[in-house]
Amino acid sequence: MGPMASTQTGNRPGAHLTAVLDAPAFYLDDPFPHYARMRAEAPVAWTANLGYWALTRHADALAGSRDSAGGCSARARPPGRR
Repeated sequence: MGPMASTQTGNRPGAHLTAVLDAPAFYLDDPFPHYARMRAEAPVAWTANLGYWALTRHADALAGSRDSAGGCSARARPPGRR
């Protein structure tokens, strides 16, 4: 089972790297070094605060967008609604 299909609520890949993604202050500085770290350490990372998988590589994002069952972000929570 791939990481996007995981239903575990415990430690998910990359969760330690995604906690900052919903903080507006994160984007006041240059976010691209952090994105590079995510691509290197956890290219598919769980974003617990918002309830979605962050895909940091183009090929993964493209595959996810073509997978209507597993690649749907309809259940993600918008910022501010936790």
